[in-house]
Amino acid sequence: MSTPETGFQVSQALPADHSRVHPTRQGRRGETACIGRDRELDTVRQARRTGRHSVVIAGQAGVGKTRLAREALAEAEAAGAAVFWVRATASAAALPLAAVVDLLPLDRLRGDPLRAFHAGYDMLRERAGGRDLAIGVDDAHLLDPGSAAYVLHLARRGAFVLATVRAGENLPDAVTALWNGDDAVRVDLNALAAEETAALLEAQLGGPAEAVATEWAFSMSAGNPLYLRELVAGAVAVAALFQDHPGGLWRLGRRPTPSVALAELITTRLDGIGAAGQTGLALLRIGEPLPASTVAQLCGDQTIGLLTSHDLAVVETTAGERMVRLAHPLYGEIARLHTADHRLAELRTHLAAAVRDRGLQAGDALRVASWLRDAGAGIDTQLLLDAAIEAYEARDPALAAEFAERAEAGSGAWQATLLRGRALAALGDHAGAEATLAGLEGRLPAAADAAEYLFARISNLVWGLHLGPAARALVERAADWWLDPAWQQHAAGLRLMVTSAIGELAEATAVADSLTARQELSPPAAALVATSGVIAWLHSGRTAAAITAAERALPPPPRDEKPGDRELAGLISWSLARIESGHDWEAAEERIARVLRVALTRGDRVTAGPAAGLLGHLALVSGRPVTADRLLRDAVGHLELHDPRGLSVVIVAQLAKAAALRGDAVHADEAREQAWELLAGRPPAWHEAPVLAGTEAWTLAAHGSTTAAWELLLDHAAGLAALPVLQTHLLQDALSLGAPPGRIADLLGAIAGHCDAPIVAATARHAVALRASDGPALLDVARELQVMGARLAAAEAATEAAAAHARAHNTTGTRRASALAQRLLAGCEGASTPALRASRPGSADLTAREREVAELAATGHSNVQIAQLTTVSVRTVESHLYHAMVKLGISSRSELAAVLRADASPELPAAAPAADQTG
Repeated sequence: MSTPETGFQVSQALPADHSRVHPTRQGRRGETACIGRDRELDTVRQARRTGRHSVVIAGQAGVGKTRLAREALAEAEAAGAAVFWVRATASAAALPLAAVVDLLPLDRLRGDPLRAFHAGYDMLRERAGGRDLAIGVDDAHLLDPGSAAYVLHLARRGAFVLATVRAGENLPDAVTALWNGDDAVRVDLNALAAEETAALLEAQLGGPAEAVATEWAFSMSAGNPLYLRELVAGAVAVAALFQDHPGGLWRLGRRPTPSVALAELITTRLDGIGAAGQTGLALLRIGEPLPASTVAQLCGDQTIGLLTSHDLAVVETTAGERMVRLAHPLYGEIARLHTADHRLAELRTHLAAAVRDRGLQAGDALRVASWLRDAGAGIDTQLLLDAAIEAYEARDPALAAEFAERAEAGSGAWQATLLRGRALAALGDHAGAEATLAGLEGRLPAAADAAEYLFARISNLVWGLHLGPAARALVERAADWWLDPAWQQHAAGLRLMVTSAIGELAEATAVADSLTARQELSPPAAALVATSGVIAWLHSGRTAAAITAAERALPPPPRDEKPGDRELAGLISWSLARIESGHDWEAAEERIARVLRVALTRGDRVTAGPAAGLLGHLALVSGRPVTADRLLRDAVGHLELHDPRGLSVVIVAQLAKAAALRGDAVHADEAREQAWELLAGRPPAWHEAPVLAGTEAWTLAAHGSTTAAWELLLDHAAGLAALPVLQTHLLQDALSLGAPPGRIADLLGAIAGHCDAPIVAATARHAVALRASDGPALLDVARELQVMGARLAAAEAATEAAAAHARAHNTTGTRRASALAQRLLAGCEGASTPALRASRPGSADLTAREREVAELAATGHSNVQIAQLTTVSVRTVESHLYHAMVKLGISSRSELAAVLRADASPELPAAAPAADQTG
């Protein structure tokens, strides 16, 4: 949570490259075009094309009325119309016809106005030279009556008039007439939605932004394009919004104050509200929404009416009580800047007293303590402890640690010490957390308290410090703390937690089976089975049992949107059980995405990190590397601040595969190096080692060493017999990297015999069909993987099916498989794999080794370097390269890159020649 006064913490930048960028549509003079206004622009376009005489665009200040009008008139001009532009101003409104003087003949301004209007129209027609007339009128609500009448006259004579007006303003009758009648259209322009605001933000920045930055941009601008422009310009100027490296991700390091330009822009809206109104806005900035009675008590009875009459505040009825909030968040920001510090301190103190007098409700302790802290006032110990608890539950561990430390100093209460230890772990200070929590051992008064303490300390030991033996020893000591059956059951659950976390899965599954065989489980023990037991069953190959148990780990929506520590562990287990096994990815993506949206809205980076990482992992395994890259990098940004479950290594490692699938060897190298650096010299954990092996392989493949890549995966997979799901994922990657299916099919078949994961069965059938060059079977596998959501693997199978059918001279089968492959690849965001390229036309008759040598040569490697990378002789390299170039019909190395790039495109032919598939 980010309280009103605490703001954001600065994150360290990770070298990054985000490829998923909203297209930056450029308008005239380099302006970003009307992002999010396609529907409105089309309305104006259709009105002009169908002969409507006028369109009026209405909206609040800053929503983009002028930008939309200029874009529409630029289209009209490009289509051949003669365009004239009128800019109405308040000063010109005092002079008759001043706004339109350039559109009238000067010698006709005196005398009969109607004759002048006719002459003016004739003059414009002459200037147009036979082209259609299009007249733009900006801020038409400021037109004097004569100018408004002339604009209406032009519309009725046949000119197309496009006018903008500010909503809520008093308008001249002639302007109102512009949208009355059958030949007129009114377009009401509202604020941009969140996704449209994000697109405009990235267009303005010229690159992708992390989710926290887009959330800030939308929450502060409320979708107002003008405010967004000034917010972003100001934030960039003070480096609050920064790019982690040229071409990389834009990050929000801290919450900036509004720039001078933005403050001046908004201050004009605050004119006329006086000191009482300024105080009311500042008060709402500190604590909105507030009961109307509280605002009246602190600012006077007339303040609410004053603010609402100026459209600066809104009154809503919630649960029978009138609540007041700001009409736009920036109004409070500007009012705060205009309020003296001592006055702000008084407001915070008075507001804290008023809320306490009403009686504290859920969340109030945190708000009251934050106000008192920011006012420099004293805070009693119980309020500090309550506020620390609420801050931790609201996912603001920094504030929780601060309040807990102050409460601990005041009372020495064990609850404050426990809370401080948990907050330190969430902040990444795992050594500090262990030192704090270790001092509590033996001091917990009740079993329920000890259960929470042990969950926190064991989590920190196994995921933060990677001290599995110490965690196991702690569980053994804890078993003797109480001897009653309920505690012994919980001690068994803690043993399950430790053994599952450190990869002793045989013991973990035995404990999980023993616990579930009991008729009744205590809630804490049941929660451990539904999290740690799920992981043990999943990776032991019992994925159906894992999924069934995982369903019990999470509360039903929407109560799962604000998970605590145990619920977050449940979300991770539930998600992994589905993603890793290939079961109902659509449901997983929908749920995780919903949790992530809520986490970003409430500033909950503790939840946002794992949620974004899980979505990135799902995008990667489904074959969307650009989306995966963005989500994984977002996750890294969150985890740099809060990574209590030690997820960073796995998240960063997956970035290498995302880069390799896009053909980006540079960023694959960076991700690989960063993942190993995060280990800080320790050996990889059991679940990290296979992911790191995949990182090594895909990085090799990105550099063209595909044979070495899949051989590395086969070697690592050979030692994973006890982890059938992870073993299958490595073998599936090996197939994608071009491993001969004959080396894999039998092993996958054996795995499928004792693992019930759908992805295992599908991958085994894929390898068997590929080994047999069975076109119909490969097409069936492609459709099965498509239903599962594994688009890229399905595209590989469909491409291989097309090649197999072509070898069998089955034209119909080739056409169907090729069509399916093209549809699947269209959703794979440009991903390419050696398996796809090996089944392409033109170079599909290259052997695997010939293709590997050709790709290495195309990336600039010498024959000697290729020999070293492929562990063959230089003479053999020369032979492979010669045969590859003959088959490709080229005579120089310089032609290789172009030919191979063309070969990697998603276009599929009606036939493909044979490839080396047998191994």
